[in-house]
Amino acid sequence: MSNILTQLSIRELMSESVEYVIPMYQRNYAWGEAEITQLLQDVIDYMPSARRYHIGTLVVFARPEDGRVRYETIDGQQRLTTLSLLAAYLRRKKAAGVSWCTELCIRFESRPQSHKTFAAIFEGRFEHDPAELLAEQDTNAAILGGYRLLRKLLPKK
Repeated sequence: MSNILTQLSIRELMSESVEYVIPMYQRNYAWGEAEITQLLQDVIDYMPSARRYHIGTLVVFARPEDGRVRYETIDGQQRLTTLSLLAAYLRRKKAAGVSWCTELCIRFESRPQSHKTFAAIFEGRFEHDPAELLAEQDTNAAILGGYRLLRKLLPKK
C-alpha cells in the first residue's frame, strides 16, 4: 500500500491519461451554490499568483483495469466532480488555457444517469442546455444543476 502524497495542479489532476472512477459507495453529487461558489472563488483568488493553493484533498486507490490504471475515488468526489464540471464548462466556452481538457476523466461506476449527464456536458453538443441532449431518465439532476450553477456564477466572477 502506498501513502504517497502528490500535489497536482488542476490541469495535472485532469490530464488525458487519467481516469477517476466514482464507486457506488460514494454518495451522489450534492454540492449546491454555497460550495460551488466557494470553490470557484478559491480557484479565482489564486489564478494570477505563482503560489500554490491547497484546494483540498483527493484520496484515490490505483486499480489496474483493462491494461491501464484507473483511480477509485475514496474521498474528495464532490470537489473532483465540481472541478470536472468547471473544466467541461471552460472547454465548451473555448477558454484560453483549457485546450488540455480533451477527454472526460471521470466515470460513475454504477450510476449510468450520472455518467450520461456528464458525457453530455463534456461533449457540449447542445445549444443552450445539456438537458437538450438527454432523456429525463438519463439525467442526473444534481450534476446538471451543478453545471447550470457554474454557468450562472462564472460570468459574474
